[in-house]
Amino acid sequence: KAHLEFIAGDNMQGRDFGTKIPGLEITADYLRSQCLKMGLKPGGDNYSQPVKMVSVQTEKENTFITVKNSDGEELYKSTDIYTFPGSVNNDTIKAKIVFAGYGWVNEDKSYNDYEGIELKDKAVMLMTRNRKIANDTTNKDDNTNLEMAKFARIMMSGAKAIIFIPDPLNRDNGWFEMVKDYASQGTYFLEGGKSMEIPGNIILAGSETADAILKESGKSLKEIQLEINDSGKPNSFELENVTVEIQVTKKAETVTGENIIAVIEGSDPV
Repeated sequence: KAHLEFIAGDNMQGRDFGTKIPGLEITADYLRSQCLKMGLKPGGDNYSQPVKMVSVQTEKENTFITVKNSDGEELYKSTDIYTFPGSVNNDTIKAKIVFAGYGWVNEDKSYNDYEGIELKDKAVMLMTRNRKIANDTTNKDDNTNLEMAKFARIMMSGAKAIIFIPDPLNRDNGWFEMVKDYASQGTYFLEGGKSMEIPGNIILAGSETADAILKESGKSLKEIQLEINDSGKPNSFELENVTVEIQVTKKAETVTGENIIAVIEGSDPV
């Protein structure tokens, strides 16, 4: 338990590549020192087995979202977006936009943010949380399961992209910021192995982008959220005269991780 308290502690940040704290390297050093302490035979040079990995990162300066009118004129452009890079291939997404409120369906289906809108081949913009949670100012729950269920539903519907926005009434966007940090770390896979393929792109953006997209409606995201919360009814719609173009540019490079290997010899002399 003492070993796990250390290597699985929050300060190791998941022992992943690309974190602010080098949890992987610290853990490797810790395991190496324990092997030395126990007098175990090295299974590699200084107990180390190098592992070649491929890192895929988004190029922030060349990754952007553009909103255009029906004549193809640019209305808004921003590089202030974050996305999970997925495969090594660059992505260009062009689509009509639907606003899906919270992207929420309650258990008895009496509330359904997707009713009356078509998601297939669209870029679907939605907010974090749901009406019930947003109205409860004491709620501090981790909403990961709620948001993952939304993403799964939208991707299975055949949408081209998800534009995910922190809901304006949320005073604590710690969860959203955590997801942004996680997306910024990129993805990693074994060299020679298959890269991760994500069926669609999840774009994390802010209220400025949301309001630029919704400008045609004559209302801001916060105004629409307040209307949904006050009425208890969804307010989802397709934006008729604007389209979105999302460019995700990626950079792939080889990085090295390591396994720590020690050998305990058997007792039989043969």
